Amino acid sequence: MICPKCKAEVDGAAVFCPECGANMVETVSEANEEIKEEVRENAEVAFEETAENVDYVEQELADTRETLGSTVEEVKEEVVEPAPEQPVVAVAPVVPSPVTSQAAAQAAEKAAAKAAKKQEKKETKKQAKAALKEMPKEVKPFSTAGAFWYLLLAAIPVVGFIALLIFAFGGKNQNRKAMSRAILLWILIGLIITIAVSVAALLLFPELIEDIADAGSLEEITDIVLDELAARFD
Repeated sequence: MICPKCKAEVDGAAVFCPECGANMVETVSEANEEIKEEVRENAEVAFEETAENVDYVEQELADTRETLGSTVEEVKEEVVEPAPEQPVVAVAPVVPSPVTSQAAAQAAEKAAAKAAKKQEKKETKKQAKAALKEMPKEVKPFSTAGAFWYLLLAAIPVVGFIALLIFAFGGKNQNRKAMSRAILLWILIGLIITIAVSVAALLLFPELIEDIADAGSLEEITDIVLDELAARFD
């Protein structure tokens, strides 16, 4: 047992302290009253702090509800066509949680990255167009309209062939010159194949070729060809 007054240790149960002579029973009662008073004061302070925290939370909730209400009103004003009538459902105000705020921040970051990427593509296209305009005519590539009209011109008989010769050997644009030479090569290959097939037909089917040459109409040519096929496969 410890004396509440002088803090001396007392062995066993004693009414008076052997060191200071204080009445142990009365001193303990007084100490208990002081402890009770101190506990009561601490409880009052804690209650006041709790009340202040409750008032702060209520104020935050009120501000959040006011913000949500103004946001809903702005969205309603921006809608052009009125939405179909829906049954009114009472919805309790939602207080944003830390998880929701984090998800909103991630969504905002993704949207910003997407917008930045789109803006970068636009800038790249603008730079490509500017570089194309500054490019010299000798190496300027075909545009869609230019390629269309060029092929249309090349398809015209005689005129197209002459234009191909001019572009292939006298043109300044390297891309048009290369395209013209490629088309001329295909024409040359086609002529070679046609001549080869004609010579082979003259050597293999001389009588048939003579009969077709002597025919006076398309019907006679058809009959000659059908008779020849029937004679060879019957």
